[in-house]
Amino acid sequence: MMTRINHFLLGTLLTLGGGLACNRTAGDGSELSEGNHEASSAPVVGGQSFGERQLEQFVSDRPEMQGTLPKDHAVYRWLVRSFEKERIGSRIYWVPDQTSTGEKAEHAPAYRGYPAYICITAGLDTSPIDKWTMLVFEMFNIENTESMRLLTESGLAGKIDGNTFARKCVALEFNAAQKARNFFRENPLPNPNEARDVFYHWIISEETALHDHEKLWESADHYLEDSNYRHFKKHYDEYIAPFVTSCPSESP
Repeated sequence: MMTRINHFLLGTLLTLGGGLACNRTAGDGSELSEGNHEASSAPVVGGQSFGERQLEQFVSDRPEMQGTLPKDHAVYRWLVRSFEKERIGSRIYWVPDQTSTGEKAEHAPAYRGYPAYICITAGLDTSPIDKWTMLVFEMFNIENTESMRLLTESGLAGKIDGNTFARKCVALEFNAAQKARNFFRENPLPNPNEARDVFYHWIISEETALHDHEKLWESADHYLEDSNYRHFKKHYDEYIAPFVTSCPSESP
């Protein structure tokens, strides 16, 4: 199980089209429009930091989360710092909308004045523990922004083909999952249930090598049902391949 990164469409269209309006709304009600979001509010308002406000709004927007993770828990405090500048050197906004990709979680990087943001599903079929897990995973995943940008540029320049692009993207997400796994082993979430909290237990399960992980999505059943390789290959085919400046040689 993997969440998806929703920045290829945004980044590619902004690069090729020269601009794309961002009409999402942050958890505090402000529109995520182009501008200086680093100076949009004081570091502390009403006794709360920016990160505390984002996380409190996350819990408010997903009422089932209330009471599931104490504010003094190590994971909660880490998330507060991550919403601030600890992960990518700039603020990350919580957006309460449903994900635009239809996946359970997604993020978009800061781009040309638009702030980075994270979305987590409102669906009640995803447990609160899994939603906390997805939020942590996306915080690690958003650290891949620069690597993803470079892969996109290589694809557009014809330096890599779709298969290579997808495999490298899978490897980056796998690395984010490994970081989340190590993090949760040191800072476990309270009262998990293996049957209910599927994503959390996948994350903390026994480590799998990337080669073994690739075998899963290379299998026919996994490819047809839910494959992050398939997801990234589709993005390459739809948003990169039509604009490639020269044809790459197909990788074996």
